[in-house]
Amino acid sequence: MSDGDTVELGWKGERAARVDGGSGGNPGELAVESDTIAGLVREALQNANDEGPIGDGPVEVVFRLTVYEGDELEDLVDALDLGTDPAEESLEMHLRQAAAEDRSLAAFVEHIEDADRLVVLTIEDYNTRGLVGAEETGDDGNNYRKLTLSELDTDKDASESRGGSWGVGKFVYPAWSGLSTVLFASRLSRPDPRDENPRLLGRAYLPSHDPPGDDPDFSYAGDVFFGRLADTTDVRVNGTDDDVVYKWGDGRGRPLSAWGEDVTDCLSAAGLPWDRDRSGTSISLLGFSKPGTGEQPSDLKEVGEQIALATSRWFWPAIAADRLSVTVETPADTIDVGADYDPAVGPFVRCFERRDAASDPLDVPGDVAVESPDVQVPPEKDGTPTEDGPIDVFAQLADPTADGPETDLQDSVALIRGAGIVVKYYDLGRYVYGDNHFHGVALTGRARGWGGTVTASDEDIDDFLRAAEPPSHSNWEDTRNLTKQYGGSPPARVDGVIREIREAVKSLVQSSASGGEYVAGQLADRLGIGGDGPDGGPDSVSPFDHDLSIGHDPDDGRWAFDGLVRPRDEDHLGWEAEVEVIRIAPSGRKVDEIPITGSVCPAASAGSTLTDESDGDGRRVAATGDVDEVTLDGVTVADEGHGEAKVRINGRVAVQEDD
Repeated sequence: MSDGDTVELGWKGERAARVDGGSGGNPGELAVESDTIAGLVREALQNANDEGPIGDGPVEVVFRLTVYEGDELEDLVDALDLGTDPAEESLEMHLRQAAAEDRSLAAFVEHIEDADRLVVLTIEDYNTRGLVGAEETGDDGNNYRKLTLSELDTDKDASESRGGSWGVGKFVYPAWSGLSTVLFASRLSRPDPRDENPRLLGRAYLPSHDPPGDDPDFSYAGDVFFGRLADTTDVRVNGTDDDVVYKWGDGRGRPLSAWGEDVTDCLSAAGLPWDRDRSGTSISLLGFSKPGTGEQPSDLKEVGEQIALATSRWFWPAIAADRLSVTVETPADTIDVGADYDPAVGPFVRCFERRDAASDPLDVPGDVAVESPDVQVPPEKDGTPTEDGPIDVFAQLADPTADGPETDLQDSVALIRGAGIVVKYYDLGRYVYGDNHFHGVALTGRARGWGGTVTASDEDIDDFLRAAEPPSHSNWEDTRNLTKQYGGSPPARVDGVIREIREAVKSLVQSSASGGEYVAGQLADRLGIGGDGPDGGPDSVSPFDHDLSIGHDPDDGRWAFDGLVRPRDEDHLGWEAEVEVIRIAPSGRKVDEIPITGSVCPAASAGSTLTDESDGDGRRVAATGDVDEVTLDGVTVADEGHGEAKVRINGRVAVQEDD
């Protein structure tokens, strides 16, 4: 596209020799949760949060759904050069050729032709850096390349509360474009590389495809770019001196960023919003549709509601902390998303807002209590030391009369670090007896310092947990990043963080004014003799009677144990036993834990009154009030059998309060 002195804009696809390998499309879709609205919202808001704020106030994000039909659709097609002369290279040509290799794309192209309607989702962020950085490879601060050009590459600077650490979340954008095509427009916060705003680049993420015609001497690799058609260095991919095939077709190289008036003229002609006077980025998904459906949504008001609910469910911490502001605009209405827009997260928001007034114990519904256990962070592999420190675990006693959405996430803990997203709602309902329901919030890392001081240990814990998140950022677990960055045994240390959160919640919800009260005790035993505490030493009286034995089988190297466990109180309401096998020193102190493999309670089954499930290296057996005794029968992993071992049971029994 060109007009007088205006810079020529257009689409060009990367070419490859026919002997080269091909691409099946967007590989990042397989690495992230790309097929749900929640997955799209999580990635989009996390990316925006990572880029700001750069000034006063929160990062601001707008999700805008727009429908193009009739003349408006024609203007969009003309402005973006989506369909020009069939003899020339255009996005339409690439889409039609690629559709032969992709059934979903073919179905969507057919849908567009039949509907004569194009839905565009534009995600705008403000008070952020914008797409700074040069076209060529730059330093870690080149987020232009990281978002628009690179794969599996992200900003390595962990000095701030960043969410992404894999470089694949951005692939959710083409996944939600039926045309697999995204436009990136940005106003930069600093003149890097030019003092001329805005900046624009488009990219289509297509499967490999052939050009039109018979017997082509090259194929298209899949990447197609929209931008400024400049004279840059190109490379040969095939052919002789008389018949050369260049990577970008005409020897002029890849389309580059377009700048200034050329961009505003293009976007204005296309009817895409561009009236910003603050730095930030807009990302437009052409042909917005759920991946794999082959068609666009008809009820955009419902889609907007889904976006707002997902925003509240996963980003209420950032919103409640005034670090993020989100608006959803559809042709029907506008939603200013509050932290508790999703009723299910209202109790968590209230727990977070009351955290400074935490008390102990939890007496009445609405009370908030806190424990701050210390967690360990292993040193980095390059020898950089790390600092251990506390995390804050809050629990709020739930209203026993509540029903509906407010109970959807009841008895869960929202796991949060400095990125401001809920990584996971960790279900701890198995620890609840009677009316002792709760909502929990675990503030870890830099999130612990919101509104106050972020310590060195907060920073180290945040960086460690960031490395422990998979590409979907939906858990804390063993990951490749964790193994690459930290020494020691990272998986065990991550499990230790989860264990500290779990134990803190168990301690906080021990009593309820309206139900029963917990009687907690520990008991571990070898050959049914004696009791021991958490480290193998003496402890208080156990709430269980027992008859347990353990022995080592030199043939298969496993420790095997069996016996009976029963609550002492005949009027118990329910109970649980955490079963572990520990190695002990001659002094009786714990040396380490020997992992149990498989179930330990043959009578247990999912959904029954008796359950048996994994709990780190041990097992957890839980029973309702009608179960008075269980038989345990389990084995550990293979072990050399040095020293002695005991079966240790951390037990809880719920009993009826006295009137």
